[in-house]
Amino acid sequence: MERFADMIGITALGILSWQDFRFRKIAWWLLPIIVGALLVCSISKNPAAEIGREFCFNIFFLAVQFFLLWIWFAIRNRKFSKIIDTQIGLGDVLFLICIALAFSPANFLVFYTLTMILTLTAVMISRKFISEMKTEIPLAGALALPLIGLCMWRMVDPSKDFYSDEWLMKLLEGNS
Repeated sequence: MERFADMIGITALGILSWQDFRFRKIAWWLLPIIVGALLVCSISKNPAAEIGREFCFNIFFLAVQFFLLWIWFAIRNRKFSKIIDTQIGLGDVLFLICIALAFSPANFLVFYTLTMILTLTAVMISRKFISEMKTEIPLAGALALPLIGLCMWRMVDPSKDFYSDEWLMKLLEGNS
């Protein structure tokens, strides 16, 4: 069942990524499919109470991020205004909420930080070489690509549990 959920999730993430890169919009119906696939994979290895607790932590982290982003734009523009659909797309926000289900807090922080750095770096490099590049960043699409890779990795090595920090700790210990 987990492998089937990964295949459904990979397909939905691929469609979402293509839509975001091509049209800078995503279909809303992909989000429940992604949530369902992520939940099936999570619940197969972890208790629902643990998933709920860690999801709440990840949502709290995102809320702090969005609050700080709102404050930063208020200072920059010298007025408070809405940032959803002006600075960050609603689809991007909803996608981040969906993928908060996919990871434990430590794994989510690593995934979020690395993918944001990679996305911003790719955008800055692209803007150097493509003068007519659109100003919008396809954030959901860019974040979906590494998540596809992680889901494929989990299919090849079913022991990978992104709700467990054990493999991340072993990776960090191996490099120190």
